[in-house]
Amino acid sequence: MLDTSGWVVELERDVWLLNSDPYDPSRCTKLQNATRWPTEKAAKRAMNRVRNYCHRKFHGFKIYRVEE
Repeated sequence: MLDTSGWVVELERDVWLLNSDPYDPSRCTKLQNATRWPTEKAAKRAMNRVRNYCHRKFHGFKIYRVEE
């Protein structure tokens, strides 16, 4: 069975970060499709890239660990 646990970024309620392209971050509405980063630090770095360059700052974003 494939391990799909890791750290995810929820940009806003029920919208997760799929790709951390800083100018146009891809988003998804299904948690199982969200990108999993191996560490919380890696997820924070991805979100910092997005917030530094994207016109939307996603002020209410959350980073948390999922175990699936």
